[in-house]
Amino acid sequence: LRIDIEDNGGNMDETKIESMNRQMNTFSGDALNHALTNIHRRLQLSYGQNCGIQLSVGSESGLRVSLTIDTNIQL
Repeated sequence: LRIDIEDNGGNMDETKIESMNRQMNTFSGDALNHALTNIHRRLQLSYGQNCGIQLSVGSESGLRVSLTIDTNIQL
């Protein structure tokens, strides 16, 4: 299952998004990203390493947040 949430803010560039993705996966970075990192880590702990949050550039140059959950796992 993948849920994409997107805005059209236009203030996120690819470099910033890559940095935020790296911070989520290495559990480092500033306090602004701690909430995303915590959600990402909880999804991975609950549903496996193939699940979590991925950030990317949206269709209108805004931010796209994709939440992925493996629906085939046994809870």
